[in-house]
Amino acid sequence: MNPQHPKGRANSIDSRIGGKAERDLIRTIQEMQGEEPCFQTGRQSCDRIDCGWRRECMADVEPRTGLR
Repeated sequence: MNPQHPKGRANSIDSRIGGKAERDLIRTIQEMQGEEPCFQTGRQSCDRIDCGWRRECMADVEPRTGLR
């Protein structure tokens, strides 16, 4: 299957993620995009305001630190 076709890409991603938890899946996607796999690693702050997962990632941190 052509990896450029959406189904081909989905199959390629699926073969890499197996039965991973959501947190690990997001980290795998971050790695595949050339980003640091930092989703929910316990950081107390994040300067990556362009990250698509920032809100979910920092949700547990923000109420404790007052970051918004």
